[in-house]
Amino acid sequence: MSIRQRGTALYVIDRLALRVGNEKDTSEEADTVGCCSLRVEHVTMEGDNQITLDFLGKDCIRYINTVEVIPQVYKNIKIFMQGKAPDIKIFDRLLVSLCAPIRTVVC
Repeated sequence: MSIRQRGTALYVIDRLALRVGNEKDTSEEADTVGCCSLRVEHVTMEGDNQITLDFLGKDCIRYINTVEVIPQVYKNIKIFMQGKAPDIKIFDRLLVSLCAPIRTVVC
C-alpha cells in the first residue's frame, strides 16, 4: 500500500504541479496543504476518472481544479479514501519528512 501511495502521489505532483506538502502545527499556521497532506475533505471523486481538488495551497491561495487522471490513479485515490473520515490524510502511509531535504518524493 505504501508503494501504491508513493506512486500515486508522484503522479499527482508531476501531472498537476502540486507541491509536496508536509506536516505543520495548524494552531500557529494557516491550514495549507500540498499533495502528501491532502485530506479526504479536499478530494471529490467525479466519475469518468475525474477528481476535483479543493484546498488552501501555499500563501493561502485556494486551489480548486477538476482534472482527469489515468484510471489506475483514480482507482488508487478511491481506495485510499475508502472508510476514512473527512479530516484524515489520503496518503497516510507516506513519510513526507524524509522527502523534505531532497525536495522530491522518494519516500
